Amino acid sequence: MIVELKPNAFHLCLNLLEEWESIEAKAVIGGINPGRVFVECAETPRTAMISLGNNDGFLFIGDAANEDFTNGLNHFIDTLIKPEA
Repeated sequence: MIVELKPNAFHLCLNLLEEWESIEAKAVIGGINPGRVFVECAETPRTAMISLGNNDGFLFIGDAANEDFTNGLNHFIDTLIKPEA
């Protein structure tokens, strides 16, 4: 199941940024830019979807083969993200 992290827990995704060069992703995780972070496990995330502030899109970081995340992604987008968009 995919859950949204509270901003004070974004730091749990820092290790997912090690090979990622996106300034936008780093800025959201670092609390510099607005955004939302969705993960498959709130305590030890392996994969994250970052929603950039101002409806600027989504970035995915972490383990792309993580079925705990990818199997629930369509349902999550259809039930939470799409209605909010």
